[in-house]
Amino acid sequence: MRVLAVVLLMAGLAGCAAPRPERVSYGPEADAGRAFVARACAGCHAIGETGRSTDPASPPFRVLAQTRSPEQLQAALEAVAQHGHVQMPPIYSTPDERDHILRYLAALKLRTAPRT
Repeated sequence: MRVLAVVLLMAGLAGCAAPRPERVSYGPEADAGRAFVARACAGCHAIGETGRSTDPASPPFRVLAQTRSPEQLQAALEAVAQHGHVQMPPIYSTPDERDHILRYLAALKLRTAPRT
């Protein structure tokens, strides 16, 4: 009887919890890029549409997307894959993974562009 009461109480409390926001989909390839940077980069960089980087020296990806050309971003990703960058160790990625990251950055740029 007590177990049933506890289960019912927990189910009731779960129903009162605030709904979790839906995760935005950017499309399959951009979502794959987001998943890659979530694993490999989010320890230092803010990778989403909002938030601060955990390392103040690591710019948020939305800032990089807004301030760098696609060519600059591609060159930076290739350099990071081979040599790392400043304080970053090399982070191996395939050409397809880098393309997915670039697609994510392009989608992030569109979603975070200033509205006029």
